[in-house]
Amino acid sequence: MTPLPEAILERIEAHFSAEYVGINMMSTRRAAEELGSAQRIREQLALMQQSIGEVSEDPARTFPTCQRMLEIGSGYGVLQAEALVQGAGAFGIEPDWPDCSISQAVLAHYGFQPARISQAVGECLPFANDAFDCVCSFMVLEHVQDMQRVLYEATRVLKSGGYLHLVAPNYGSIWEGHYNILWIPHSPRWLAKLYVRLLGRRPEFVDSLQFVTPGKLRRIVRTLPLEVKSWGVEVWDHRLDTLDFTAWSEAEHLKTMVRWARRLGAVDTVRWLGRRLDFFTPIILTAQKVGSI
Repeated sequence: MTPLPEAILERIEAHFSAEYVGINMMSTRRAAEELGSAQRIREQLALMQQSIGEVSEDPARTFPTCQRMLEIGSGYGVLQAEALVQGAGAFGIEPDWPDCSISQAVLAHYGFQPARISQAVGECLPFANDAFDCVCSFMVLEHVQDMQRVLYEATRVLKSGGYLHLVAPNYGSIWEGHYNILWIPHSPRWLAKLYVRLLGRRPEFVDSLQFVTPGKLRRIVRTLPLEVKSWGVEVWDHRLDTLDFTAWSEAEHLKTMVRWARRLGAVDTVRWLGRRLDFFTPIILTAQKVGSI
């Protein structure tokens, strides 16, 4: 997939600047280039493929072998474009109109129908039951209004045997990726706002976040016809052992912490604590639908 044109990158940069000034301290240009990066999307798709349990003989194909896929929270539409290039029937929803309009422009740029991405919310998906082979979401669940309703809707539109793949930050961990700062695990909202204010960041953004944790998601998943394949702990283990992850959005700070843990011989301790206290990050929930809803 060819790089995005300058006009679209400028729109992404302007939107990022308007939404994240005082929150994320990355340069707006770097943010736009990362958010529009096909390589970042291929890594997300490859992770989904791996989590579902597929192994592709074609290194250029990172999309799971499903006919119809829905992404909840399409952002700037690059995932849909890449999936369509790879031959998948990709659709998306995005509640925020500026994002939605940019994502539609991205699809149009690559020659696909812009209407494949529609303005809608995860709590009320505009699709029939059993419509998709795969439903995915990447760093979106923390922004929704009702996590339980979104998971219900995602399961509803999945076909029996289809896969749900959700990547979300873990607010029981020591890292917050929007602010790109060390985090106080399980902190109450008032303390989180005080903490980011002391760091010179905008505290009101905290009010827009759902503090997602593995425990909260487990309680929701138990109410749905889903068989969990993974929570992403094995990905956490692999990254601790190998440092094999790209430093998107200032994740180099995380790599630095892992390097220090390795030098101090503390990786096994960190691994044990991550499993015992559920502070592995991110949460990578992969589940298969096993019944009707």
